[in-house]
Amino acid sequence: AVVVLSDLLQLQPSIREPAQGLLVWYCQRIGRFPATGMRLKRIVGASVLAASIRMGVGLTLPEVAARAGLPVRFLQQSVWRLCKVNGIRLQRSEKNVESLLTRMCDHFQLTEQRRAVCDAATKVLAIASDGWVLTGRNWGPGVAAAFVLAARAFHYIIDVAGLGRFLVLDEGTIRMRLSEIRYLVLAVLRSLPWGGAVKKRDVHLYMHFVIDFWDVIQPLIPELRRRLLERDPKALEQISDRKRKRAEVPGDSGAVDKEGGTATPHASEAEDAEDDHTTLAIAAPGTENLDSLVASPPGKKPCRKPTAKACKAATRPTEDAADTIPLEELDELLAWAGTVEGVGSDV
Repeated sequence: AVVVLSDLLQLQPSIREPAQGLLVWYCQRIGRFPATGMRLKRIVGASVLAASIRMGVGLTLPEVAARAGLPVRFLQQSVWRLCKVNGIRLQRSEKNVESLLTRMCDHFQLTEQRRAVCDAATKVLAIASDGWVLTGRNWGPGVAAAFVLAARAFHYIIDVAGLGRFLVLDEGTIRMRLSEIRYLVLAVLRSLPWGGAVKKRDVHLYMHFVIDFWDVIQPLIPELRRRLLERDPKALEQISDRKRKRAEVPGDSGAVDKEGGTATPHASEAEDAEDDHTTLAIAAPGTENLDSLVASPPGKKPCRKPTAKACKAATRPTEDAADTIPLEELDELLAWAGTVEGVGSDV
């Protein structure tokens, strides 16, 4: 069973002997050996995963669960029980990170600047760890997000959906970790005197600067933050208001569309789009409600779709007074028509 699972995971033959040793040690301690069935799959999967981690192989728990045909929670319980009975502790080191980064580079056939991308991803992961982004989180999505951001700094665009399928990870979780790391780097850059020019969509352009001077910037962050708040006292209030608004938005964790394979946008992604394309919405003639208009990218007219009730009322005959369009709905319909390209002003 160990050999079959190792071949499915494309592991080196050197992993088999340590995995068999952990398996035999566990069975001797509990006094029984599962012959077949679900219990055998669980203990074999836990032994292979534990041995690979101790040998410095970059392997994620969902990968092992998928190849063994087990639910992730069952494998998690088996790994915990194996570590408890055998008295071992599984901690991933830099060897595991480097191994997983190498696997991702091989998957995307990244041959040029591979060493530079891997070194940058390792440093980005260390920065995220210093910023408490990875504390209490799963290991795989954090490494994947660091790899995507590091590759973007070298002008490589990584398919996040394909990366999630390769590592058997949720695409939405990887995007959430990527967004959190970007927010962390953005907060650090905003503390600098020229930090106001940095936008979240441009964070990857400054990653080389952050990586090269992180050892110098990190001790100065508290002092720079204090000076920033002294210079702009309203900055702290804006941060608090933004956190409160994000907490009030339901469903911030995001979801994945199983049929289409796309992720539902998170609240943080919606805020990113708003930050990237924040423009002043001009009200069309006859309307004064600016909140009802949708902010659009520069160069495009703000467009608001009328309600179904207004469209239905516009198609009815207006001879009878009972069938006339209410004034509010008429203003709404005319305001929308005036913003759509190709519609004349005589509507």
